[in-house]
Amino acid sequence: MLFLYGTDQHLKIARNLIIRFPTIMTQVYNKSKYYGENILHIAIVKRNLAMVKWLLRNIHSESNRQQLLTATATGDFFKIGQPTYYGETPLAFACCTNQWDTAEILLKHGADMNVTDSNGNTILHMLVIRNLRDIYTKFKSYWIEHQAVTKSITTENSTLMKPLNLWDRLNKDNLTPLTLAADTGRSDTLSWLLDERKKIQWTYGSVSCVLHPLDQLDVSIQEKDKKHPQCVLEVMIKNNDSKLVNPIIISLIEKKWKHFAYRILIRRFFFTLIYLLIFLATTILEQTRMEMGSVFLENLLSCSFCLCILIVQFLRLLTIRHETIIYAFACLLAWIYMFFFIMPFRFTGPFVIMIYKMLFNDVLRFCIIYIIFLAGFSQSYFVLFNRNGLQGYFSSVKQCFLGLLGDFHFEHYVKEQYLWAGTLLFILYVVIITILLLNLLIAMMGDTYKDVKRSARQLWHLERTRIVLDIESGISASKRQSSINKYWVDIQGERYLQVEQMDDDVFHFIENKNT
Repeated sequence: MLFLYGTDQHLKIARNLIIRFPTIMTQVYNKSKYYGENILHIAIVKRNLAMVKWLLRNIHSESNRQQLLTATATGDFFKIGQPTYYGETPLAFACCTNQWDTAEILLKHGADMNVTDSNGNTILHMLVIRNLRDIYTKFKSYWIEHQAVTKSITTENSTLMKPLNLWDRLNKDNLTPLTLAADTGRSDTLSWLLDERKKIQWTYGSVSCVLHPLDQLDVSIQEKDKKHPQCVLEVMIKNNDSKLVNPIIISLIEKKWKHFAYRILIRRFFFTLIYLLIFLATTILEQTRMEMGSVFLENLLSCSFCLCILIVQFLRLLTIRHETIIYAFACLLAWIYMFFFIMPFRFTGPFVIMIYKMLFNDVLRFCIIYIIFLAGFSQSYFVLFNRNGLQGYFSSVKQCFLGLLGDFHFEHYVKEQYLWAGTLLFILYVVIITILLLNLLIAMMGDTYKDVKRSARQLWHLERTRIVLDIESGISASKRQSSINKYWVDIQGERYLQVEQMDDDVFHFIENKNT
């Protein structure tokens, strides 16, 4: 409580108590909400650097220093998802509250940089969650320097295994700091982390050849039966997050597209087109075919196509007359499948996305609302003019639906028996359905077009990535590593994405310097 109040008088009393009773400094909260928190946690959160130094340097706390540094605040107040989720340990608290001076003091007194919390998150994971890039850079540099010193001391013992890089370690969700940034939707942090890993191979004027490591960014080229952590591309597809698309990912997908995806997609397109043409021919020439041959050909073609064709064959075996209806819908679905092949192209892809968004957002909402009005008006006209059972009700539904399209048969809506009621219902139907709902649908589709147009490029890149990864998943590891499909460069046993970047600011800087 003395540390929570934090005034000079309270802290003076706290120092005197610690000097007299050194063991009390290691005490922690034992209530479930703040369980595990000690005085070092509180001093860090209070940003009292002087007290942190005193606690760690005071001779009376020498034997208890490690207990202070390794205490974990695991109470409900510090759980993941809470605003106060700071990584549990004092070092993580200092880093996550943007106190590098305090973190350096803790590190100099033996705080473990490799510590993880109960969720498996390292401090680099935590810094991604808190979006603290400066602390991330400083902590990573400090870790690298510490590893260099440790390596120089232990060079005599060659049997020691090289520790896994801190930024390559997985938490309990099998995410590295890089993939965690993608999973949490932090597009700016993801772009910064990807840019932070790059290596400049050569520079010529304003043009630079940059190498981006493909580990954690791209799917692994190892055998599929081996489990691998998800990469950034897979996380982006899983979360359907188009905001994560950035120039590096676009360059990677472009290389995949040029080296193998385009070629495979075109081949699949022609196979599908040939199939659909044969399917069309079997439909047109159905009356001139031999029965046995037609059944064999249709079964052969339809067994790998879609459920509708299977239903058609099943209905034909049972000699049910309505198989023609399913057959007609199967033809429509077959050609709609061709949208898959025009999606990856820049010329048609964004347009397909706009159609998809309008159908499953605006048109779907319109249909739900319209069905309610359609059912109501149809029943009203059925009660007034057409009490012929179920067939009469369906006739009313048909007439009301035709009214939506402008095909009004006035004698159906207005009859002498209920002239005024029929006229009033007809006016309401025209105002609500024909004028209000249809124009509202047009307005919604216009707004959707504007919204999608702003983000169409990113959405298209996301869908293109999805298609490329789907194609890539069907290629064996040996074929992926063949020269014709190879879109990366190997440098010292690691895969890199090689791209060229232009920096016009170089020449502007030189001109300004000369002037």
